[in-house]
Amino acid sequence: MNLIPFLESVEEYRLKKNLKKAEKRISAIEAATAYQVAHIFRQQGEIIDQSLTEPFHHDDLVHAADKAELETYPHFKEVLISTGILAAKVGVRGVLQDVSVKDGEVSFTGFKISFDEFDEVAARRLRDVAGAKIKGINDVTRKQIYDILNDGFEKKKAYNEIARDIKNRFEEFAVPAPQKHIRNRAELVAITETRDAYETSKHETSKTLEDHGWELEKHWNNMGDDRVSDGCLMNTSAGWIDNNQQFPSGHMYSPRFPGCRCNVTRRVKGRKERSGLPADRWLVTRVGDTITVKRNQKNQ
Repeated sequence: MNLIPFLESVEEYRLKKNLKKAEKRISAIEAATAYQVAHIFRQQGEIIDQSLTEPFHHDDLVHAADKAELETYPHFKEVLISTGILAAKVGVRGVLQDVSVKDGEVSFTGFKISFDEFDEVAARRLRDVAGAKIKGINDVTRKQIYDILNDGFEKKKAYNEIARDIKNRFEEFAVPAPQKHIRNRAELVAITETRDAYETSKHETSKTLEDHGWELEKHWNNMGDDRVSDGCLMNTSAGWIDNNQQFPSGHMYSPRFPGCRCNVTRRVKGRKERSGLPADRWLVTRVGDTITVKRNQKNQ
């Protein structure tokens, strides 16, 4: 039996198993976030509907949209930050499991990752970017309701018809409808923001490990169905690349676009070629053509 290919297959199975566990946790976070974002969209629709009195014009809609955004902003920010922190935690643990670090400790460097400290850093970063993210989401909302308003005026619709069209659009943002893997706009926002926090956390954790002496490489994983884009397929075809190298699309890590379902796995560079198992748990020695594998008793 050829030992090295066997060990490599064991390591590949371990990475896939870790990824599957993380994906289940992320999917649960996405579902909970989509529910909350849908509630916010419905709130915004109600506020705008109640603020528009006949006859209304473009400026009236601006004021109504301003009011809706202002009143829902605190809740929206809270959702994005809390979602980001949960996803970021899954990301940290995912990277540590991928490189076989137990309980956040890198045994041969004496380095530990403090989750409390990480939460503080992640929360600060998420707080800094939350406002810009919410603004971007609301900008898309405004464009859609302005399009409805302009279309209504061009078609000489009654004011109550235009107002109903606007309210219905917010319902469309929230109510599930079959659309491949993204059912509505609330789900799109949830998936995009959750994935962004999750993958950013993994990237930052990998950089921290590299700062403490680890050499890592990464792989772009896609969902393997007929909905995977050409750009993501191209990234996957690049195979394992250096952790500090860009994928062919120019991205350091996923998501590549809003709603992207891909993820990035990391492993210890150079160690897999020798044994296929982490050196902090296994000792692999070679004498001529003889390979010996023993458990590392120091870390049992």
